[in-house]
Amino acid sequence: MKDESIKHIKQQSKKLDKAFKKNFGLKGSVELDNKLESQSKKNKKILDKELEHYLVLFDDGLNLIIQIHELCKSIQEKNKTGLSFVVLSSKLITLLIGIRKMIYSGLPDCIKNLQRPFIETIDIFLACIINDKLNESFSSTNELYDNNDFYWKHFSKDKLPNEYKKLFDKLSITPEYIQFLIDRRKKQKSFLSESIHSSFSASFSNFIMTDLNFEFSESYWGKITSAYPMMLMDLIQDIYIFDQIFYKVLEQKINQNFGKIEISQLNPMYLHAHYKYEALYNNNWESLYKAAESYPKFLNDVIEEIKKQS
Repeated sequence: MKDESIKHIKQQSKKLDKAFKKNFGLKGSVELDNKLESQSKKNKKILDKELEHYLVLFDDGLNLIIQIHELCKSIQEKNKTGLSFVVLSSKLITLLIGIRKMIYSGLPDCIKNLQRPFIETIDIFLACIINDKLNESFSSTNELYDNNDFYWKHFSKDKLPNEYKKLFDKLSITPEYIQFLIDRRKKQKSFLSESIHSSFSASFSNFIMTDLNFEFSESYWGKITSAYPMMLMDLIQDIYIFDQIFYKVLEQKINQNFGKIEISQLNPMYLHAHYKYEALYNNNWESLYKAAESYPKFLNDVIEEIKKQS
């Protein structure tokens, strides 16, 4: 039940705006719902026309993560183990849904702010696969622990990369590809941190970023920028790499939680999503990446020049 003292806030707000308009002839506030809904419709038209192929892969990737979660959930329900994988895969889904909403809202800064915890959740998931003690501690329901202390003890600095490197080694991934994965993640975190911490260069690049027609727009209501194709490719690659590693874990029975099930016994929904995504990614990655790279790169030069002068 609403507090009696605040239930008339809406009426009070309208009265104040009405008084302001009477005195100055101006609207006292912006009609946010109408403005945002209108912008989202415009964004969807642009996305469906210009970037549909990227969005198909993104949506198929989201469906793949959903199937990974359902698989983790069914194993946990059967074996009563692996709660951390259920929780973490669920978080991956909610983050991707949030990212999808921000994609259609035209808010690239918000996409980046959700992508950072998304890739970190992937890394924790992989670390829990290879480190049974960490997995048990992370998903402990018997005792509460301080989240900040736990994070700094297990995930800060280079602790996470060291953990999932052990997994990559055990999966017999080539040293060259392992280094690629580690370097890629390090570069991602550095780039995304600039947005999270609101560095001037990150804020400025978003402010002046061109739209897909290479025209400048300062719109803060949402815009589909020339950064979208590469941003989507990065997310698509995150999903693909995560699933490829997860499938190898199932195939090679690396983790005891996933070691009691044969590939042939897996949920056919997951297998379909896995093989479908693998085929779509491998058949289209190169052409989509080249198309994303064709968008203007001059903003990177501008940002670098700003960094030199600051």
